[in-house]
Amino acid sequence: MFPTFMIYGQSQTSVMPELRAMAFQTRTPTSELSQQTSPERIRSFNTHVGMYLDSGCYHLVPRAIERHIESYRFLNTQELDLIKDHLIGLEDQVHDTISYLFEAERVVEYVKMALGLPDPEVITHHRILKEQLKQARAERKEYMRAVKHYNREVARLGAILSRENKRTCDFEDAVAQANPEPTSPVSESAAPLASDLVSLVIQ
Repeated sequence: MFPTFMIYGQSQTSVMPELRAMAFQTRTPTSELSQQTSPERIRSFNTHVGMYLDSGCYHLVPRAIERHIESYRFLNTQELDLIKDHLIGLEDQVHDTISYLFEAERVVEYVKMALGLPDPEVITHHRILKEQLKQARAERKEYMRAVKHYNREVARLGAILSRENKRTCDFEDAVAQANPEPTSPVSESAAPLASDLVSLVIQ
């Protein structure tokens, strides 16, 4: 399957029409296989992946996932949801920081306007206005840096989620193909099973 674009709220107009129909489909894993877990699996995910998500070290997450799936082959729905929760949190930080950036920009422009007025009452408060302008410009610079940082992390984590969602769906498809629904009655011994695949998941 084509990897789903997993960053929610992304405008489709920024993507070429030829790619849009493929990238914005909504396939997510739903099988019982993709929902299986165990205490050992939870401990492995928390050890290899969860600590990097919690600390914001998203650049280390891909390698950590690879170590986890050496044992479990793919991320289950709970693990995908944890990544999704962090992604949503990052998106909220982007939106909040953009709001702060807008506020700082408005203060900058207001103070610049006030400093240009010839009104004696305003002129007597130039010191306060200049201090405010310096502070607002510093905040604006910091918020611009933060928006760039958070947006880059959203893009990085969204791409990771897209890849792992595809990996899990592909595994579902492989198991389904190895164990198709019989179209006619067959004996239990003759029915094809994907036990070799499933056993790797529930270890």
